Amino acid sequence: MESDKTLTIFCLAGLANRIRVLVSGIAAAEVTGRTFRMFWPSTPACSAAFRELFTNNWPVIDVENPDQLLRFNRSNTRTPLGSIENLITDPQQNIVLGATDWIIDCQRHRAPAMHARCCKLLGELEPLPELAEQIAEIQQSFQPVMIGVHLRRGDFQRKRPDVAWNTRTAFRAIDRFLKKAPEAGILLCSDDGAVNWRTGDQINNEGVHEAFQKRYGDRVITTSPGSLDRRTMESAQDALVDLWLLRSTHMIVGTTGSSFSYLSAFDRDVEYAWVGGKSPVYSVIHWLVVLTGVHWLVCTLFRAKYGHDRPFPVAWRRLVRNPKRNMKAKQDGIKG
Repeated sequence: MESDKTLTIFCLAGLANRIRVLVSGIAAAEVTGRTFRMFWPSTPACSAAFRELFTNNWPVIDVENPDQLLRFNRSNTRTPLGSIENLITDPQQNIVLGATDWIIDCQRHRAPAMHARCCKLLGELEPLPELAEQIAEIQQSFQPVMIGVHLRRGDFQRKRPDVAWNTRTAFRAIDRFLKKAPEAGILLCSDDGAVNWRTGDQINNEGVHEAFQKRYGDRVITTSPGSLDRRTMESAQDALVDLWLLRSTHMIVGTTGSSFSYLSAFDRDVEYAWVGGKSPVYSVIHWLVVLTGVHWLVCTLFRAKYGHDRPFPVAWRRLVRNPKRNMKAKQDGIKG
């Protein structure tokens, strides 16, 4: 569709975030009669180009230098709009959005048509043939019923210490599913042992895979990433394989707050459980900030400033640790 009105979108975040931005952006452009394009930059969160992941001939432009996006039409760049009605009535000819989430609210009960279109577009995404072969090969070892498990680690251990220590709670959720399907297999996908994209040092190796093998034995299938360094193309391709495999399982156990986990269950008629767990250090910190009232203060200030709630570690980082960075992100139309 070609139109004088345009909708241009870019996303600096990881693979699952980009997929949500992409499909909802296309759907929003269709409804509002705008020509759509999306810039797909190479960043530490996703270092693979769109065409190094998918075969689709969609209006996605790969960008090697993400700094170009921060300068791109900055005067017209804004954060995503809350509803499709706002986009329809927007008088601006050329809209530029930096986003990390759905462009518009596509929840089934609020916007059923948008939700259906996003689901259809997601189903039309086709991984490269070599990645599709990897997916099919691993699926051949699946049991008739599979429990997909995604335990987010890597930088989540620093950004979300309130949920990233969730191996034990994942075990409990899996055990509940196994009572319903005693012969089920388990697909485990985790970036445990990932490296810091700034320094190249290993962040932490909790031993998630070893713990699962010890507890569940031969029923566990794990993927073998070629790289746990998100700065590499291979890491993004491995993530795509994991996501498509998780979306082919019958029950999902995912990490609270992970867009990757949520996308693995999006628009699928499957049982799922989101699990979290506090790190030992954060448990003490959480007790102190609640006792002193800091927890209430930070969350209240965040709600007053941004109009919605976020978990304490996210609100703290946005308001206290990186206020200048987040103000710049807000000006650039990028959600931190």
